[in-house]
Amino acid sequence: MKKRILALLLAALLVIPTFVSASDIKDPEGYAVISTLFNFVKHFYHFGVDDSEATDNIIKEVLKENPDAFDTIVNAFMESLDEHSVYYTKEEFDSFNNYIESGFAGIGITYLRENGRMVVSDTVEDSPAYKAGIQPGDIIAAVDGISLYDCDTDYAASLIRGNEGTSVVVTIERGDKKFDITLIRATLHDVTVNYSMLEDDIAYFQISMFGSETANEFEKAYNELQQYKPKGYIVDLRYNTGGVTDAALSCLSYFLPKGATTMNFYSRAEGTVTYQNKSDGKKQNLVVLVNEYTASASEIFTAAIKDNSAGVIVGTKTYGKGTSQTTIGLGEYGGLKLTIAEFKSPLGNSIDGVGISPDIYVKNVTKKAEAGDFEKLEYKKVYKQGDSGDEVYAIKQRLSATGHFKGNMDNYFDLSLVKAVKDIQKQAGLFVYGVADITTQTVINNLALESEIMIDSQLDKAFEQVKNNIK
Repeated sequence: MKKRILALLLAALLVIPTFVSASDIKDPEGYAVISTLFNFVKHFYHFGVDDSEATDNIIKEVLKENPDAFDTIVNAFMESLDEHSVYYTKEEFDSFNNYIESGFAGIGITYLRENGRMVVSDTVEDSPAYKAGIQPGDIIAAVDGISLYDCDTDYAASLIRGNEGTSVVVTIERGDKKFDITLIRATLHDVTVNYSMLEDDIAYFQISMFGSETANEFEKAYNELQQYKPKGYIVDLRYNTGGVTDAALSCLSYFLPKGATTMNFYSRAEGTVTYQNKSDGKKQNLVVLVNEYTASASEIFTAAIKDNSAGVIVGTKTYGKGTSQTTIGLGEYGGLKLTIAEFKSPLGNSIDGVGISPDIYVKNVTKKAEAGDFEKLEYKKVYKQGDSGDEVYAIKQRLSATGHFKGNMDNYFDLSLVKAVKDIQKQAGLFVYGVADITTQTVINNLALESEIMIDSQLDKAFEQVKNNIK
């Protein structure tokens, strides 16, 4: 889809006429680029712009005496468009392209732009950000001293990423506190789909983002759980800020019949294109979990389930990112990212700036942890990797409450739990070997009782909804 649109845009860019500049303009090349850029935006910007006859004369007058005003003119023009349309200087555009094209390392966060601020939506387990204690809701105020206020999300990513092993200083705002954290960039191999069987034969999938491997991961997870003959499904898209649209459509295909409309795509280049499910899926006993960080491709998934009456949406209203962008290079004059299309729900409902309201509204709340919030620990048995049981789940509960564990909440002592136990042992000055001995269990419990925990009422409601619909 993106390749087809980009081809049309590039072809159009070649045929759009540029204005011939007056002889007294000191930067005729810059003037020609601006004229071409303005015409390009007028032809392809999804939301449309006012076509003022005075624009050409204004550009001439400004560039006549101020040949260095190129960046100022283009910035002012792009800022009059939507927040996802951005002009990059050459340095910024080069940095952005390096981020896109290279296998650079990062710190392990996802984030969204809210009111000009970069707000962390989630951290990748065992990543530099995760280990440093960066939390959802934290504001990334600056990177290496460069302010991210009112900054484009892609450009922010190009600043955060870099070569593996290099350091980056991230300035965090958390409530009324502001502090710097120095992180070492690492190559991240994040699994985007976590899955397990819950009680009452309910299959649970948590999709952290829609990446290049998500479709394959979901197919493997879905097929593996079929041996347990699930009677219902929960797909958790909370904190999923989007990603590859095709990956979202692939995961969606398991829950819709062939031919069902998945989204409507609107662009000036192609007009209206309606996408339909090409796989032989089917409607099932399904709940989709969403929150205010569910965005873009995740909203495509959510809207398709809702409009096709293929499941129940539980949680809070989604973020509301319903547009698609493309980038255009301007050579020595940098480049731009432009909104060239909008996707809407199968029923034609707008998503951008609106979000998707859940069928059942549930908001999670935090409270001071109490012993009764966790499964019981007897402190009689030592647990190690490969063990299973209710007390393993109890350990995971407590580590999750302290922020040390973010893996599958089941009763299996997996590698993620080994890492979390090691973190606690190192923090407490114990022997670090990843085995939950009696002393370590006691430390974990005491830390949990000192923490503020989130009551996952959303997941509880989703489970209740699916369970009640089991036939």
